[in-house]
Parts: sequence; structure tokens; C-alpha cells
Amino acid sequence: MRSPDRYPLSLRGFVISRTAMVLALHRDHPLANHQCIHPSQLKSESFVNYSPELDVGFWKHIDVIGEAGNFTPRITARVKDAITVLACVSAGQGVAVVSEAFKKVQMPNVIYRDLRLSLRWRRVR
Repeated sequence: MRSPDRYPLSLRGFVISRTAMVLALHRDHPLANHQCIHPSQLKSESFVNYSPELDVGFWKHIDVIGEAGNFTPRITARVKDAITVLACVSAGQGVAVVSEAFKKVQMPNVIYRDLRLSLRWRRVR
């Protein structure tokens, strides 16, 4: 999870947990045959993401993926929760960057693949 860029003056944030991010994609997606995906392979993809106002812990991950792959991500859907993100992926509406904890969610047609990020892109900003 990423910390917010800033907190209200009366709050102080701290890291309580870190988790790897993975790519959720439709099982028929051309990249489904790869076990590990480099961000540059996602240049032409449509991304499904959380709504900015609800995306407290996972915001900017798609931007980091785009930066690592040298492209600007095209977010085609913003939804209110993680299950809806996976439902959109299941329906073939795009790919999503999600916590590896979601690998345990068995959504029809959704598979998860590791992202190949160099250590340079794994830093917490």
C-alpha cells in the first residue's frame, strides 16, 4: 500500500503492512500465457481502477506501472470497490493492478499474474 502524499495537520501516518501488487486479467487475455508480466507489455491495455476518493491505500500503483513501462496508463473504468474491479476484469473490460491478497478471490474468468518490477520501481513513495 502507498501512503498518501500528505495528511491533515492533525494526523500522522505510518506503514503497518506492505503487500506485493499483481495484475488481474481475463483468462482469455493474450498475456494470460505469461507467468510474469513486465509493465511495458501493458502499454496498450485498458485499466480498471478504484475511484480516487475511495482508493486510500492503493492509489498511484497504476501510475507507477506506467512509469516503469514508459507509458501513461489508460484508465477506462473507476469503480467503488475491489470486488467490482474484479467483476469488470471478469467481464473483459480491462486489466487491474490489485493486492496479491486477491489471488485468493475466485472470480470467474479472472487470473492473476506477477508483475516484473525492478527494485527501482518497488520503492514506497
